[in-house]
Amino acid sequence: LSGQAEVNTQGLNRPATVTASLDNALPGPWDAQRLPLRRLQLRATGEPRQTDRLTLDHFELQLADANGAAGRLSGGGRWQGDSLALDLQLDGLQPARLHRAAAAIAVGGPLQLRLTGLPTSLPAAAATASAPARQPASAPSPVKPAAPSRALPAGLQLAVDTTLTGRWLDGAGLPVQLRLVGNGGPQRL
Repeated sequence: LSGQAEVNTQGLNRPATVTASLDNALPGPWDAQRLPLRRLQLRATGEPRQTDRLTLDHFELQLADANGAAGRLSGGGRWQGDSLALDLQLDGLQPARLHRAAAAIAVGGPLQLRLTGLPTSLPAAAATASAPARQPASAPSPVKPAAPSRALPAGLQLAVDTTLTGRWLDGAGLPVQLRLVGNGGPQRL
């Protein structure tokens, strides 16, 4: 994997822009312990003083395996507070190229994802007020930091809405349509 990122800012009250790209010279399917991604590109903007919001102006994932392209996912979105809204477009997605046990189809269409209940950071003033007092360099730390939690937040909710259309890649090329509308959280889908 190789990549680059660039951050441009002109002050705390003016929008900052992040552009980033990641390239994978050896894409492959998940079941072969590979990453089925050839390239990721993104551009995001936000104001440095507003740490609870970010606009994902554009991103594109070029999916692939060792034999070539396996589809593209592109779109944009907005994160604000505990919510993330993504409006995406899938083009030429071939699931069997991402995992060899998946269906041999090629599909595309719009995809809407909404996440709520995401963890939020403390405002700067509250974080400073709750920070422990500094100890002299020679004094032992009275409290050990807690291990990071890998559990999903209890209030996390996901909503998805999509209709993907395409065709079977079995030679007959019969049409296929996948419709998914749902919501769920850590305890249910």
